[in-house]
Amino acid sequence: MLIMGGCPRPVRWLSMVEVSRGKFTWFFQRIGAVPLDRRRADPRAVRQVVQLLKQGEVVGIYPEGRIQQGADSVTQGGKMNESLFRTAAMAGVPVIPCAVAGGEDFGQWTGWLPLGRTRWAVVFGAPLVASEHLGADVRTALVSLYQTAADHVNRGPFLSS
Repeated sequence: MLIMGGCPRPVRWLSMVEVSRGKFTWFFQRIGAVPLDRRRADPRAVRQVVQLLKQGEVVGIYPEGRIQQGADSVTQGGKMNESLFRTAAMAGVPVIPCAVAGGEDFGQWTGWLPLGRTRWAVVFGAPLVASEHLGADVRTALVSLYQTAADHVNRGPFLSS
C-alpha cells in the first residue's frame, strides 16, 4: 500500500492466487491485481501481465516473489526470483526498481494512528533496460534505494519520492 501511495500512477500487482481469493477477493479485484498460481506454470497470468505492460500499465512485482523482510529481503542479500524479469523483457519495457523503508511499523495497529507519526519512505530508481545483467542491476539498485529510503526515515517523519 505504501508503494501505491508513493507512485504517481496506479499500480497493478501480480499477487499470489491464495491471497487474491477468499475474504479479500473484493480488494484485490478493486486494485486490479493479477492472480498468479505459483504451484504450476501460469501462462494466463504471464500473458495478462505482458498485455498490461504493453498497454502502458504499471505492474508491481516483488523480486523475491513475495513480501520479504530482514535477511530474506533482496536488500539484505536474500534470494531473488529473476524469472520475474522475463515479463518485462517480453513486453519490451524497463524495470523501475523501488524500495520501501519504515513500512514494518504498520504491522502494529498503533503504526496507523495519526499521532504515532510512523516514518516511512518510498524511493524509485532509474529505469533499467532488460539485459543479461538485469538481475544484478536490479539487486544493486534495490540495495542503494533501500539505504536512501532508510536514511530518509531516520531524518524525517514522512517522505515519498
